[in-house]
Amino acid sequence: LTEIAKTTAQNAVENPDAMQMAGLGLVMRLPAILSQAGTEIIVENNGMSNDIYNINLNGKVVTDLTAMMSFSAKFKAVFEGMDNLLTTVKAQADNPEFTDFSQTLEKMKNVGVAETGPNGKPAYSFTFETTPQGQFLINGKPPLAIFSDTPKESETPAE
Repeated sequence: LTEIAKTTAQNAVENPDAMQMAGLGLVMRLPAILSQAGTEIIVENNGMSNDIYNINLNGKVVTDLTAMMSFSAKFKAVFEGMDNLLTTVKAQADNPEFTDFSQTLEKMKNVGVAETGPNGKPAYSFTFETTPQGQFLINGKPPLAIFSDTPKESETPAE
């Protein structure tokens, strides 16, 4: 990678008109270089918390030339205390900003998988995945199917 960058920079100095093409060549070769090197981005115990909730994220991105987007990824977020946060937010029902947030939390709760969190409290987990086929999924489903306000055909009431 450093050798390619060095050659690209040298060629750019010698021929400034070729600078854009040189940069493009590097960008086009980068996925192959990263994949051959077995590059992974690993996230462990990344999160945020306060006295009401604890959110923890773990997962990894793996370079893969056979994947549609040249990578695949899988992350799991665990949201401990969502029920407590929802109760707190609903207590602020007279504020429209909290109403929208409350609705978002309700949708998230419906999507989440109920489990016990890392501190032994009730939690909801969310698995985010980018598949080698280029699909983005949340708990195995496309986001539009989850968060759409319009009912799916199977959910449309019969007339």
